[in-house]
Amino acid sequence: PLSRLLPALLLTVGGALIAQPRPIAGDVSDRDPFSVFGPSVTLSLTDRDHLAQGTDIVRVLPADGTQLSVFAVTRLDAPAQVLVRWTHAMPDLKRGPNVRIARIFSAPPVLADLEGLVLDDADLDDLRRCVPGDCGLKLDAAGIAAIRQVAAAAGPDWKSAVQRRFREWLLARVQQAGQGGLAALTPVVDKAQPVRPADVGGGLVRDLPALERWAPSLAGLFGPGPLTSPDADAFFYWSKERYETGRDVISVTQVALARRDVEDGPLVLVASRQIFASHYMRGAAGLTAVIRDPRTGTLSLAYVNRTSVDLLGGFLAGVRRAAAEERIRQQAPVLLRQLRGRLEREQPVS
Repeated sequence: PLSRLLPALLLTVGGALIAQPRPIAGDVSDRDPFSVFGPSVTLSLTDRDHLAQGTDIVRVLPADGTQLSVFAVTRLDAPAQVLVRWTHAMPDLKRGPNVRIARIFSAPPVLADLEGLVLDDADLDDLRRCVPGDCGLKLDAAGIAAIRQVAAAAGPDWKSAVQRRFREWLLARVQQAGQGGLAALTPVVDKAQPVRPADVGGGLVRDLPALERWAPSLAGLFGPGPLTSPDADAFFYWSKERYETGRDVISVTQVALARRDVEDGPLVLVASRQIFASHYMRGAAGLTAVIRDPRTGTLSLAYVNRTSVDLLGGFLAGVRRAAAEERIRQQAPVLLRQLRGRLEREQPVS
């Protein structure tokens, strides 16, 4: 069920933004430190006062089609630099009962970076019988053909051969994304209707006009092309995670950071976009920031998360959306406080 995905979708360094954002009304100062999230999100002066006093703010944002979205912000009683340290230690940041393993890719990525990535038997069986238009994992047509060929030729050792070929395919996918962005990735053909990553990712994140002003080195991440800024502090990471009783999901995410030497507004920004997910998710991208409010002097940890998922289509889409959004409202404050606690009270191991 869709509800099994929500904890992982809600609280990552990342998420995604709405294609046609609708602002939330309120009295906003001309010097709005949260304008980097506009126009899809605005905080009124009253909201900002409540935030300074320790009240968390969580909003389920309007979303269309297969998208789910949430904005959340909490006061942060720690230096802004803490988000930089934890982001560079992504495996530690993602540490939790549902995360099997997480690793950061080298620069440039190499096959050895995927050591420890093991497909479950159910995924191996799916790959062995995959065909374009009917595949249990989200691969392109060339990847399906290559893996089926390896499986057929390997005989009794087909599982080991498929494990190796899948890692090779995934590495090539990461290298393509690094060189050409989402636009360089061929369509995913797990369903009858192919899905172009650039269409999903670009549709999710194309409207973040303020980011160019606040952090131009990150703006390229919110488009179909590659991240080309020489100032970008960027990397890829992969993880394998279990969503309650659902299938384990292998994913690859690209992350970029920017630090701003200013008195207020966004001091640290972390942008991310999903390059691959083996199940459930079609695309994701997002923005996390540590922000200083000039009116109160307080720091806040804010993020917006928008993800396109498979299970919001079909005849019962409206019912599924209502149930999913209600669970987001219930879980987001808890998960937000968990992240805040980690940033304030723990140190990364790596």
